[in-house]
Amino acid sequence: MGLTSSGGVTISCKLQARASSRPTLFGTLGPAPAAAGSSISGVMDLDLDDFADAVTAHASRWNGAGVRWKLHRGPTRDKSAAWIVCTTTDREAQLTVWTSGEAELDLAHLSAGTVISTHYEMSTTADLTACLDELTHRLTSTPSGT
Repeated sequence: MGLTSSGGVTISCKLQARASSRPTLFGTLGPAPAAAGSSISGVMDLDLDDFADAVTAHASRWNGAGVRWKLHRGPTRDKSAAWIVCTTTDREAQLTVWTSGEAELDLAHLSAGTVISTHYEMSTTADLTACLDELTHRLTSTPSGT
């Protein structure tokens, strides 16, 4: 399945989204359960250094838009993870990526008290770039664009 944002960014991946009014944003760093009937196909082995490089490539846009961000890296495991935490005046986001190519984006719209979670299964480095582009769009768009 592909996802196209209003900004024209297309993400070729399987997508699972859910919205809730949970008051907290950051929880455990485990993968989201797969939706009934879905399957994992075409995921990539992601080098977390590639993720760090992609984050660095987006940093100037985030800094210019007033997004505060910090990159984190977890311990080495069979399925290691790295994540970025981003904050604006009205949004908080955490994008976690695993070496399996899976990613989870949690985005909180603080004034509305809502959290939207999106699960990605990336199969190319272009998918990783598109995922970060989508994060950028969601952080910098008007509130109706979350």
